[in-house]
Amino acid sequence: MAKDILSGDGNPKKDKTEIEILEFNSSRVKLETINSGFDNERKLFNISGRVKKGIPTKVGTISFKAGEERRFLSIPGLVDGENNNLNTNFLSLKYVTRVKNSAGEIISYLYDVMYTANENLLNGTLDFEILDPNGLKLSTSTNVSGLTNIEVGNPIIKPTGEIRKIRILGGAGITVLLLVNKIHDDVDSNGNRIHRGEESILNQTATTVTKDGSFVNPNTRISGGATGKDINGNDFLVSKIFMPSSGEFSFYQNFKRETSETRYAIHVDRLNHGSIKGIVVRDDSPWQTDIDGWDGYATHIFTQFMNPVLTLKTVTSWSNATLDKGTGTFVTFDNSNPCIETYTGRYDKINSEILTNQVKKSFLVKYIFKASSGAFALRSGSDGAGGTLGAPLYSNVSGSESDWTNSIHADNAADGFVGNGGTIIDITAISVVISTTSSSNDTLTLSYYVDIEKWGTKSLTMELNVDNIATLS
Repeated sequence: MAKDILSGDGNPKKDKTEIEILEFNSSRVKLETINSGFDNERKLFNISGRVKKGIPTKVGTISFKAGEERRFLSIPGLVDGENNNLNTNFLSLKYVTRVKNSAGEIISYLYDVMYTANENLLNGTLDFEILDPNGLKLSTSTNVSGLTNIEVGNPIIKPTGEIRKIRILGGAGITVLLLVNKIHDDVDSNGNRIHRGEESILNQTATTVTKDGSFVNPNTRISGGATGKDINGNDFLVSKIFMPSSGEFSFYQNFKRETSETRYAIHVDRLNHGSIKGIVVRDDSPWQTDIDGWDGYATHIFTQFMNPVLTLKTVTSWSNATLDKGTGTFVTFDNSNPCIETYTGRYDKINSEILTNQVKKSFLVKYIFKASSGAFALRSGSDGAGGTLGAPLYSNVSGSESDWTNSIHADNAADGFVGNGGTIIDITAISVVISTTSSSNDTLTLSYYVDIEKWGTKSLTMELNVDNIATLS
């Protein structure tokens, strides 16, 4: 067992979060102090032990307990270290329970710590920082004169859209101006985002949660943005929120389904509320106060990412072959008719975090190629690019050792390969068999097993050229 109080200002008991990690089965937990007595002092929790390869295993539990005068604004957890994406091993937290006080505020969380080992760890460790999104309890934050916190939730919006609860905290009787806009972006030839404009998505008749207080529906417009107008040439819709005596006001905002990556902005006026210090979001990222055209406002940006799509593309220059993808029907397969199979995943999720059976995690690929004339002959020797001809090889560590393109998940500067956006895939049990069906060596069967260990943040195409496997003449 290891227990510690997170560092920070204020009274440890009242203001700081207590973290406790308990061992499970054969795991071991210890707590170390790094750089003790210096400004960069930090505490290090270390979990060690042995687990079975490829199987998500519980190695401990972790609890987060807010200080006596604090509550959790959103879910606490772990943030990956910058080198974690170079490993194919994973550590994640599995929710167990949470505790609320009499006011309905969440004051503690409990998780199981799950670990999946697939290979030896790079540098022997996975590193994480603790995410601790806490704020004052409402009972201790009502005696204020200005705006204290705005809780807007996860800065990532689900691809399918979602209805988000937005909570504003501050002194009774203050007036807050709030805008929720959809950002219209263009992308240049280099893939850089260009901000083209915004438009309001505030509900014309907003659904409010707080009874004590009022929300003036957005029928008032103001100028804003770089041009002073929205994307349609109109002033922006704005809502006036009058803070109730409880010090909290909440409403629901609908973010609709989109078909491409979309950004949103929440603008809150800050001229009436000092420096707007204390405004936090789930990831503790700061609100921006220097957005062009939005002087006097604090802005937070959301992004609605799309779920990544994996495309397995098989190509050839053969002109006298057909292909059966497992349906029992042979179709044309040549330079103009490649074999394309697509699989949709979940944005930046590891295998164990995906609960739906609609997302494939592992599957067998089997292709039967039939020659309409001629015969297949297995190739051998070097392909001239560091690989070999014949049965394909796969690597998700070195791009030069893989016959599939886009096989490595992270950039590899040493080899000059660019990562595929974070998707970690393993391809095993690769088999190539040439056989006789109607005439000598007229059939080639290619099969392999795909295991998607983690989905990244971008769609990717992995291409395999069967010309490197066999000739057909």
